Amino acid sequence: MCSGAFAFKKEGKYKVRFTPMNIDGKKSTTTDWITFESPFMNDKSIFGK
Repeated sequence: MCSGAFAFKKEGKYKVRFTPMNIDGKKSTTTDWITFESPFMNDKSIFGK
């Protein structure tokens, strides 16, 4: 899987969609948008904050 550079913030919602491609470079149908919460939303800080 390839992607551009990105970083998640601790809180927030994100949207993503994918355009699969086969080994010959032929693109398939782009998916619908998928919305999700930050994967770091429930992480605890090692510094107690």
